[in-house]
Amino acid sequence: MPDELKAAADKVVQLTDEVKDLEAQAAAEDRLVIDKAMIPEVARERLDQLHVTRNRAIAELERVKADYNRLMAAWRHRPE
Repeated sequence: MPDELKAAADKVVQLTDEVKDLEAQAAAEDRLVIDKAMIPEVARERLDQLHVTRNRAIAELERVKADYNRLMAAWRHRPE
């Protein structure tokens, strides 16, 4: 297996863990906020920033997964 494919797989694993952590943090933060309409501006900004960070990580994960899948397909269909 080429090093490029291994590096892509490592990146997928890393980003998957990062997304899971961010989702757990967002869920914990959401549980702390009882009434989202009445939360202070600072808490709202923190919650929004956490959601933005999570969404960006999800988008990056999807991009890296697509790259990994492309590399894997090329490796599997390589001429021998």
